[in-house]
Formats: sequence, C-alpha cells, structure tokens
Amino acid sequence: MIILIRMLQKYLKLLICITIIITIEFPPYNNNNVFCSVQNSNIEWFNSARISGGDFWEDMTEEEIKEKVKDLITQNVNVLELDIGLIHLYETFFEPEIYIEETRQIVQIAHEEGLAVVEYIAGFELITKDVSKKDHSVLKDHPEWLQQDLFGNYAVYGSELGFWINDDDESAWVTPLAPDWRTQYMTIIADLAETGVDGIYIDVPYWQVWFNDDNEYTWSSFDDYTVSEFVYRYGHLPPQDDSEFTLSNPTFIKWLQFRIDIINEFFEEVTLIAKGINPDIKIIAELWLAQGIQALFSGADPYYLYNYVDAITHEFSIDDDSKAMTEDLWLYTVIKNMIYRALDYDHPSWILDYSVNPIDSTALAAANIMFECNFWETDGPEMSGTVGLDYRQELFQWIKNNDQFLYGNWDVLDPVAVYFSPQTRNFVYSLNATLNPILESGAEYDDQFWESYSEFIGGHHSYELYGITALLLQSHIPTKIITSRHLKNLNETDCRLLVLPDVAALNETEIALINDFAKNKPVLATGLTSLYFHNGTKRSDFGLGALYNSSYYNEQSQTTFNNCTFLTNRIGEDFWFNLMYGERNSANEKRDNFVNILQTVDFQSWLSTNASSATLMNPYTNGTDIIFRIANFKGTKRNHQYPDSVSLSISLTDNKFKEYNTLAPITISFGGILYFDGQELILYNELIFDFRINLKLIIGLAITIPSILILSSVITYIIKRKKRLK
Repeated sequence: MIILIRMLQKYLKLLICITIIITIEFPPYNNNNVFCSVQNSNIEWFNSARISGGDFWEDMTEEEIKEKVKDLITQNVNVLELDIGLIHLYETFFEPEIYIEETRQIVQIAHEEGLAVVEYIAGFELITKDVSKKDHSVLKDHPEWLQQDLFGNYAVYGSELGFWINDDDESAWVTPLAPDWRTQYMTIIADLAETGVDGIYIDVPYWQVWFNDDNEYTWSSFDDYTVSEFVYRYGHLPPQDDSEFTLSNPTFIKWLQFRIDIINEFFEEVTLIAKGINPDIKIIAELWLAQGIQALFSGADPYYLYNYVDAITHEFSIDDDSKAMTEDLWLYTVIKNMIYRALDYDHPSWILDYSVNPIDSTALAAANIMFECNFWETDGPEMSGTVGLDYRQELFQWIKNNDQFLYGNWDVLDPVAVYFSPQTRNFVYSLNATLNPILESGAEYDDQFWESYSEFIGGHHSYELYGITALLLQSHIPTKIITSRHLKNLNETDCRLLVLPDVAALNETEIALINDFAKNKPVLATGLTSLYFHNGTKRSDFGLGALYNSSYYNEQSQTTFNNCTFLTNRIGEDFWFNLMYGERNSANEKRDNFVNILQTVDFQSWLSTNASSATLMNPYTNGTDIIFRIANFKGTKRNHQYPDSVSLSISLTDNKFKEYNTLAPITISFGGILYFDGQELILYNELIFDFRINLKLIIGLAITIPSILILSSVITYIIKRKKRLK
C-alpha cells in the first residue's frame, strides 16, 4: 500500500512538472538579433512616438508626479498625452492658472526622465458639469458663441453625444469665430507654450452637422459670427435652405471650402502663437474618420490641415471593439492607415487604438507599425487606459528595439501608386456618400462591415480606391497610396504604375504631372477620372482623354493607348462590394482577373510569394538596405484575434534586376521584419508575444486539477479501506 501511495505521489509530481514546462515553453518574443548595418539613429521622439495617456490631475504632489512618470518610463512610453482638464470645462475656461502651473511641474519632472509631454485640450467643446445645478453655462451666458443649424438650433448636447458626457452635463460647441472665446483660447495657448510642453494636442475641432434626428446634416454653422464672416469674404449669403445643399450650387461649394478654411486658419493662429514662444513645440490635431466624408462634415480635413499642424492623431473606430475583427476588416484597417499616411505625407500618423486584450492589441499594432503609423496603446474608451501594463512594456520595448526599421527614411520599394483625391471625395461624390450606396441598395450584406457603412467612407472614388488597394495588397504587389503632394516627385520614387481610381476631380497641374509621368511609366484609370475640375465643376470631356485615347461620350468599356488603359467600370468598387456582401467566390474571381487587367499596361508583378491573401506586406528601402514589413491576419475572426501561423517564401526583383529571396521558408504569427543580409532575406525580428502561456497554463491546469482530484479520491478510498480492514 505504501508503495502504491508513493507511486501516485510521483505521478502527481510529474503532472505538476509537465504543467510548469507547458507554461514556460516559449520566450516572450522572438528576437533573432541578426547583425544588420541599419543602426538606431536615435530617431526623434515625435516620429517614433510610443504613446500613452496618464492619470494626472491638477493638484498632484511632486512625489505623485515622479512615481507616475517613472511608471511610464518603465513601460517604455516615450510620449505622454497629458489631460488634466485644461480648457474643456467651462467653469475653469477663464481661470486656467492652476492647470498651467501643474503642467509646468509635470513637464519639468517628465523631461528629467526623458519623457515627452503633449497636453490635451478640447477643440470647440466646452462642458458644464451638473448643469441643472449651475447658474452659469455656455448656453446660459454666451449663446452667441454657439454653433447653429439653419433653423437656429444650438449645438448643445447631453449624454446622447458620447460616453464622456453624463446625463446632467451640457456639451456646448462654439464657433471658432466667436471673438471673446477665441481671445481666451489663444491666451491659454500662449501660456501653455511657455510651460515647456513638447506638444499641444487639440481634440476634434469640428463643425457640427448633427443637431437632432430629424435634421441630421445641416453643414453648420449658421450663427451670426460665422455667417457675417462668409458674407465679408464672398459678398453674399451662404445657403439659406437645405434644398441649396447640392454640389451643383456654386454657393454651397464655396460654403464647404469656407468651413475648411476657417478650421485651417484656427490652427494657423494656434501654430503662430505657440511656435512664436517655443519654436520646437508640436501641434497635433485629433480627428475621427478623417479618411472619409467625416472630414468634409467636420471641416477638419487632414489634407488641408497639413500646412498648419505637425501631426494628426487618427482614432481607431471599429465599434463593438477590436476583438470583433475579421480578415477583411483588418484589410480595411490597413488601407485606412495607408490613406492616413498619404494624407499626412512626411508628418507622423499617430493612431489612437482602443483594444480589449493583448492579443487584439498586437494585431492592431501590426496593422499600424508595419504600415508606417505610430501606436497608442489603450483599452478605451478612455485615452489613458491599457490592456495590460506588462504587455505594454513588452510591446513598446519591441517597437523601441526596431524603430530604425519602422521610422525614418524608408519608402515602399518600386510601388504601384494609387491616387487618393480629397477633392473628388468632397466636391463630386460627397452627397452620394451621405446616401450610402451600400445602405440604399437594399441588398443583404455581411454584417462584419456594418461600421464601414456608417462611416460614409466617401462614395464611388473611395470605394474604388479601397477596392483597388485591396486587390493589390491581397495580390502581394507593393503598394503606396498617394495624393497630389507626391505627384511632382513620383518618377523619383521608382513608381512602376500609377492607378487613378475614379479620380473624377483633377486640376490642370495634376493633369500635367500625370501626363509627364505617363511619358515613361504606365497609367491605369477607371470610372470618371478627370471629368471634373478640382472644385467639382464638370468639364466638357475627360481632361486626360488624350492620354488614354478616350472620350466621355465613347461607349467602349475599355481603351488602351500606348502604355495607358482606361476602364469605364469601377473594378475596385465591384471587388469591395463583393467583400462587403460576403460574396467570397466573386471576390476571388475578380482578384484573379485583376492580373489580366494589369497586363494591358505591360505590368507584371516583380514580387512572388506563397503567402495567404490575409498576410499583407510591403518591401521598403532607405536607398541602401532592403526590408519587408509583414502583418498577418490569417484566420482572425470574431473573438479570435490570434492569427494562424504562416510559413512563407518571398522572391523579389527590383528595377535594377537585383534579386532578393528567402532561401528557406519563414514562419510568422502576427507579423515581422525581414532584412536582406547581402545573401538572402532573413527574419530579423518577429512580432509575437507569449499569449500562449495563458492558453498552455489553462491546458496544464485542466490536466492537473482533475488528476489531483482523482488521485486524492483514490488515496482517500485506499486509506479508508485500510482502516476498515483493521
């Protein structure tokens, strides 16, 4: 009996050992530590930002501040978004001194530890807490400040606006042209710049278009200050009735551009004041869904803001949380990030990422950093949350270790350039986007894309751009989205093909630059490309008609002339709709046919791989070295964001006919960086963290605990039986 008990004890110890081995089998992440000639050049904090909010307040002690700053440093954060309540509360708008002084102290302590600080302030929103118990609020004291719709309704909201407004709060949105408000706002900007803060972070500086469910899109504001300024500039009134909100109305076009101009001029003044005091200070604007029609709704368009800010923070917006993502939605997110990079040009693109757990946060990080964006780690809806401090420390350490490959002078190697035109989105298709063709079609669609419908991503041009970019990425053709800012240097980037996805609005300068490009390189155009001037006025015929030997009145669906092809059909939009409707077979067929279309302009891909269409990649060069950045989403689905591991091989030939190959298959999970070491492409570093520890721990415990219970029962039975026998 004693021998049996000892044997059972040994078996129990063995199970425990197996459980321990299972849980510690894998290291935290894979760093091959391959020698590389690319060295970390101490890239400036702004471009290599690893961002987090922090819980600070206006009356913290020095010791409390130091403790929180050291915690952030330990987490490998290098940029703190500081929100201590400056500006957004009406009660303290005219008495900001305590916040300014606290900012000064926090900045000083943060700088001693090497932490950059950007101060959060509201844009045009002023909040009054518990307004029913207060004698003063913006609505009560300064109704003349408030934005208004055509019918005199004020832009004042309660908790229906969002999670940050409580039931008895007043959220009041002012016009930036209210002189008293603006004077005080700019005074605070000056005081803030004097604190030594590294950046001023201005949240959603928007014109409101939603006032109530019956009057949703009113293209405000029609308050006295704003209308008077429009009359002063143009000599006549803005639209006076919602029937005048039509793109065929020149006054409405002027009104749309005026709203954009006012936002730009607001930021121009902020920048002049702040940089006049501190030339190194950065101005950052946070925008929501600015790749789509929301940019026109709000007037805060990153394409136009480029000259007045140093960076844009784009908010990750898929509702139902990132855990609900699928392969197609990750593709959608990557394309949005590529649009952000095109709009921001040589400015950094910060992405405010709301995650649920470390697994989906890592997938989000891959979608961002592998496609040239900066990662802001939080769990939402607050900007200062986290999905896990240990995870943040590890993820940001990985980014820090690899920022010489993620930021700096890297560009896509020999890309296909896909042209994004905010003017086309704004002045040709914007009202079609409001009446979303997907929603209006009445067709059954895949509910995974419901949020993209409500985003109004921009009408035909945007759908065509998303679809063609998706076709290229899924076909593993190096791809870069561009805007007019890239056109003048397009030949210098070794771009192999220019795609104009229903770029209906082009000005004469754009047309001249495209014609110049086409002298040596192929062009593929679709839809109504070049039929309109940049302001939405229709031409008598295609401005690029001579380039592809076609006319608007030509009934041919496809024409090819020299190295240029024109398609009247929107091939990208058709493909994108197939994805949205969940029509997988049709989407796959269109992707296969896309290669045949490219051959009409003598284009053949110079990159071959056996990777899945859900494994997205681009090659990059800094003029000397060649790398690949890869993000893998294969197998992701609702409540399962850990991708399937993929084993892939790559072969690339550049425009000088030099070959870059993997000599052995490379296995990755979330993503990784490949580096050409002079002989072959090797996995320099894989983006993967040991989430499997948790899974293996669960498996181990699932084996061990029942075994312990069974063994305990056996031992108890044996002991009781032995006692009875005695």
